[in-house]
Amino acid sequence: MSLSMLRLVSLSLVLPFAACVTDDASSSSSEPISKEESAVTTQAVEGTVVAMAPVTSTSPATIAAAYKAAFAAGAASCATVATDNLSYVNVTLACTGPLATSGSIHLQLTSPTTIEVTSDLMIGGVAIDGSLEVSIPVDPSAERTFHGELSITGPRRMLTADATASWVSNGSCVTYSASGNVEAVGPVRSAQSTFAVNARTVCHQ
Repeated sequence: MSLSMLRLVSLSLVLPFAACVTDDASSSSSEPISKEESAVTTQAVEGTVVAMAPVTSTSPATIAAAYKAAFAAGAASCATVATDNLSYVNVTLACTGPLATSGSIHLQLTSPTTIEVTSDLMIGGVAIDGSLEVSIPVDPSAERTFHGELSITGPRRMLTADATASWVSNGSCVTYSASGNVEAVGPVRSAQSTFAVNARTVCHQ
């Protein structure tokens, strides 16, 4: 084989590989968070606020009764509650409606005004894992808050929201504000953004 032919064969082998490298490099660039992903994040935060809304006290007995009442339809409740009446409450939800909610919430009392919450929920068709610190004022009508991280199964990739929310309840309705950062992570793409909701009212029944 002549030298010129050898060079031609070598070049034909190298070029496809170079093209693959170029494609891979471009696919690893940041892809902005879409409107759909932003909407899913807002839905997840909103659903989490509604799931926390019955908590107006750090008394386990009061929390247990509040969940049964808040998620009741007629004489039946879609909330099953277990507690030691001292330090924790476990809530299992199997609720239908506009913000259909299923899964579990574990509330661990850490101080007279603070509860650590871990949750594994499906809210309105969106899967959410949460780790939150909830602050409960002594006055049950005062604004409550949470801060923590929500892992959300987005439409195309995982979303992680570092969220802060505050709310007041009125019967089955909640008026809340929330803000924070959201990061979208996929196999080769990631992006960051912020979100904010101000004085929005939502009802779970």
